[in-house]
Amino acid sequence: LNTTPSSVQSFRSRNSIYRRDPVRRGQLSEHPAVLDEYEDGILLRTDVQDSDVFGREWRRYLRGSPEDLRVVITQDRIYLEKVR
Repeated sequence: LNTTPSSVQSFRSRNSIYRRDPVRRGQLSEHPAVLDEYEDGILLRTDVQDSDVFGREWRRYLRGSPEDLRVVITQDRIYLEKVR
């Protein structure tokens, strides 16, 4: 194979998209959180309201319709997805 250092780097860069964590793409804002259990559900308490990312991308979902968001639960994560 006739490879150069720049072609190898280009290949690595192109293929890194397949190794990226799909949950952590784009702008990221991480916050400590506490889960509380109530009779009618679970409440997530956090200081996320101070986040620029939350203000720009998520604030409009507060008190919105249940059809707008989906909670995804895996073995090591709980996260929200916008339903499109």
